[in-house]
Amino acid sequence: MARRIKFIGKKRGDRASGMRRFGRFGEAVVYLALLILGATALVIYIQNEILPEWRVSRHYEETVANVVETKTVEVTIDDATQFRPQILIEYQVKEESYSKWTYDYEQATYADKEDAEAVLAEFKVGQPHACWYDPDKPSNVVLVRHFNWLGLLLPISFILVGLGGLGYTWFYSGTSQERRAAFAKQVADAELFERDRGTSTGFPSVPADADQRNSPGTTLKYRLPIESTPGWRLFGAILAAVLWNSIVAIFVVMAVRSHMAGDPDWSLTLFMLPFFAIGVWLVYSTFRQVLFATGVGPTYVEVSDNPLKPGQEYDMILSQGGHLSIRQLDVHLICREKATFRQGTDTVTDTQVVCRLPVLSLKDVSIEAGVPYETRCQFRVPESAMHSFLGNNNAVNWKLSVHVQVDRWPDFRRDFAVVVCPEDAGGDSA
Repeated sequence: MARRIKFIGKKRGDRASGMRRFGRFGEAVVYLALLILGATALVIYIQNEILPEWRVSRHYEETVANVVETKTVEVTIDDATQFRPQILIEYQVKEESYSKWTYDYEQATYADKEDAEAVLAEFKVGQPHACWYDPDKPSNVVLVRHFNWLGLLLPISFILVGLGGLGYTWFYSGTSQERRAAFAKQVADAELFERDRGTSTGFPSVPADADQRNSPGTTLKYRLPIESTPGWRLFGAILAAVLWNSIVAIFVVMAVRSHMAGDPDWSLTLFMLPFFAIGVWLVYSTFRQVLFATGVGPTYVEVSDNPLKPGQEYDMILSQGGHLSIRQLDVHLICREKATFRQGTDTVTDTQVVCRLPVLSLKDVSIEAGVPYETRCQFRVPESAMHSFLGNNNAVNWKLSVHVQVDRWPDFRRDFAVVVCPEDAGGDSA
């Protein structure tokens, strides 16, 4: 393996030790635990409650039984007395007579005896009543068929909280400060109080640059944060594959059992084929991402100063790890403009690259495992460059984009956000 996947980035120098990311990781663990708990409870409930009742509804055959006797049975559940309605019926299957105490498949109980007796009042002794029996074992019979869907609410709520929390954590951990601020601007109208629009750059409409300045570099002044973390994308892919295939596996087992029992359920089999195919594709895609994440090393970019200013020249160091044979490596300084506007009744967001400046271009680079490739270069911000801007409906973002074409692996691109300030703003004295 070329490297281990890191979810937490370590700070260097005398700066803070990255407790914010550690806190986000702790939140992700809690939300993941809730998600796993909900998914496990959902699978258990479906397997123990829903599927048996589904089999009763789907496979049991109907016949007519004669009600012989009714009674209420006291049972103790969790040190509490419960009352279970029981009805003795007689019925015939293929000219063979059966006699059975029954009511429903779940053997429902009631806390009050009056409730159980109210159920028995519906069954008159000596009168016929419909019942359903298992054709494979006719002694299994019920008088009532139903589904208890309310039991699904608790595990589904855990799953929704877990997914929502993981999405929230991913958004605030895997995106740059500019992207998060842009999103906050879009929902600002829904907030009750107006927030302070000032930023650490000293300009009201220039995005904050805290994320680009809170990590010192090993050689140059700052190490830039990556806009999207590959580890979180891999985590999301694994999570999606596990959840999807866990649910699909239940129905696949049902379909396989029906075929093995000699009574194939073709409707269920055909219905599950596309879902099974999606699950196989998710496993394959996740496996490729695991290979990619472990085979392609980390990319680091350091700059001599940040925020940047138009007309100034800066040093940059690029470090690429892994065991790779690079055909082409290009670094560009990109300016991207985003505008949000209304078109009729729809809200449209248009994003366009307005400037793409070449910074570095390399060919035929070989990187050995454990020895990252490192190169140094200079780049210049154009004098006429528009500074970074963040408004309610418009944004101008700058980034250093690293695009790598490699042998045996898919091409990949990693972006590092930077902030360009107006001409009269200093780096540390902004």
